[in-house]
Parts: sequence; C-alpha cells; structure tokens
Amino acid sequence: SLVLFVVLVWQFWPVSGDPSLKKYVHNKPPVDIVFTSRTNTASFVAAAPEGEGYVYPGQELWQAPEGRLRVLTTQGTVRELTWNKPLPDGQLLIDVMSPSVSPDGQKVLFAGRKAAPDPGHFRLYEIRVDGSGLRQLTGGPDDPGCSALPPLRYRQAGDQTLLSEAERRTTDYDDVDPILVGENGPIVFASSRTPDFGRGHSRRSTTLWRMHLDGSDKRPITANRNNDRWPVMLSSGYVAFSLWSYNPEVITADGHEIRP
Repeated sequence: SLVLFVVLVWQFWPVSGDPSLKKYVHNKPPVDIVFTSRTNTASFVAAAPEGEGYVYPGQELWQAPEGRLRVLTTQGTVRELTWNKPLPDGQLLIDVMSPSVSPDGQKVLFAGRKAAPDPGHFRLYEIRVDGSGLRQLTGGPDDPGCSALPPLRYRQAGDQTLLSEAERRTTDYDDVDPILVGENGPIVFASSRTPDFGRGHSRRSTTLWRMHLDGSDKRPITANRNNDRWPVMLSSGYVAFSLWSYNPEVITADGHEIRP
C-alpha cells in the first residue's frame, strides 16, 4: 500500500514551474505544449542571412541572443527544459529553435547552440518531455561535418593563415528543424553541410538531410542552392518541406552547363 501511495502522489503531484511566467498563462491546455521563447523571430525567416563568414567561427544562421525550450503543462505551469541544464560535457545551451515532439510524445528534438568558447553553431539535441535525458545528436567528435569545404577560412580577421580542412568542415555548418520519421527514425533535418553561396548573393544553402537515431549514415536527400527548411512528416509517409529559392540560372538544353 505504501508503494501504491508513493506512485499516486508522484503521478498527481502538481508539476512545478517558473512562478514568474504564471502571469502569462491564460488557460490550461488539454495536453502539454512544447515551445521555444527567443529574443527575436529569426527562426521564422526562410532565407539564410547573408554573409560570407570567412573568419572563425563562420556565418551565424538564425541566431538569437537567448533562446529557451519550455513546456506549458496541463496544470497551467511553465517548466524550463534546457535553460541552465549542463550537457554531459558540462557546457550550456544559450539558444534553441525548431522543436518537434516524437510520435510517441516522449521526446523532443530541437536545434541548440552552446555558449562560448564553443563556435556557437546550431547542432541537434534530444530531451525527454520530463526534462531528463538531454543529449547531443550531431556535432560530436565522430561527426564529419560538411560534405565539402565550407566558406570559413581564417582564424581571425587580418590573419591569412588557413585553418585546417578538418576544422573548417567540423565547425562551419548548422543543423536545424529536426523531425523523427516514425518511432525508430530516421531523423530528417535541414543543414548547411552542403556549403554553397548560389549566384548573386552570399547566403548559405541549406538542404534536407537524414540520419539514423545513433547519428550514423548522414546524407542529403534534397538539393537546393538556396534554402530548404521545416520538414513535416505526413500521414502518407512523405515529408513535406519549405523550399525557398532565388535562382537566376538555367540548365542549357543539352544539359551540359548552367548559365545565368
């Protein structure tokens, strides 16, 4: 009976939240709602910001000074999921974007970036909806990074010494907009791992990629010299996504070259 009492108390005990956010809650939702609170709306812009990013750490994409992953519970409380929670390596996430909940409702995939001295590019992370199990999915020591050399070249402005190819590949890219396709994967996400400026601008291209749950077999599944973003799993089994394109080029009739 004591065990049953403990289980019932644990299940029905009010979920604690941030008291300072209570004044913003107007209704109790029928289900928990996962969301981000950011200091700007950059993540809603389809096109990547312009900038060559030749100097370390490369071009910033869709960044905000601060971003938090939160959950609004059915009890009307708001809980922090990532803020001031150390990762296994001891580092903290200072900005997050593009969360998606797994089909079973147990996990949240999202893009996050760490505080300095980390380069600060977005990588993919996972956390359970109860706030446990925070772990990094991409950008680890075994991640090859970009499929080709990215624009990043120099350690600092005024220094023409080139960074190593390995450091450039594993630093200068962003992974965003992850979704879990089915209970067992794969994970589909948008990434600037296929570095390209296109023609007539300096925006980084982003294409859709896929990988297994363990992070293996990363490969692109779309091609765009501009920006593919926001994949969504459909009941048909297909993935819908947003394709933003500004393309002043055409393939010649013989298929041999591209011309303005």
